[in-house]
Amino acid sequence: MRPLLRLFWLLPLVTVACMRSKNGAEAEQDAAAAEEVPVVETLSISAETLGPVRLGMSKTEIESIETMTFTPTEVELEGQKTPALRAMRDGKPIGTVELQNDRATRIRIDSSEPKTSKGAHVGMTAKELDAAHGEGKVVTGEGNVCAVFDDAQGLTFCFKNANPDTKEFSELLESNPTVSEILVVGLGE
Repeated sequence: MRPLLRLFWLLPLVTVACMRSKNGAEAEQDAAAAEEVPVVETLSISAETLGPVRLGMSKTEIESIETMTFTPTEVELEGQKTPALRAMRDGKPIGTVELQNDRATRIRIDSSEPKTSKGAHVGMTAKELDAAHGEGKVVTGEGNVCAVFDDAQGLTFCFKNANPDTKEFSELLESNPTVSEILVVGLGE
């Protein structure tokens, strides 16, 4: 009789536990919801844009972008101060939007977050950039050694620790410096 008595006491507990459990589909939905992580859209770089920021936009239009924040600043270019906006996303610096007549004329990207359509970003080596965009052409200016690519027109990739006497892209591949900034300069008119 004791085994039946034990079963009598366990039956209500088992019934309650079964009533509280969810069917398989509900349990899978709950597990999926618990695993969901907010998706942060990668900022893309193109010949005219850094994410939602586009060359030619007014300062007011740029400052109204809700996914980024902007702080007024100045940059010095060849000895001249130019107004600019420091771009940030989630509290992290992304780059600087240079302004002329309150319009975006160039974007300097110094964060590794934004990427080109082929995955190129700040922090890549010259060899990695070559693998992504093919052989480049060396350009210099404002004391920088940079490279431009046929399949990434409108973008200029500048290197830190590059020999200032570098003339050929093969020299960059040999020394393999890293990209320190990407300039969005546009395609021109």
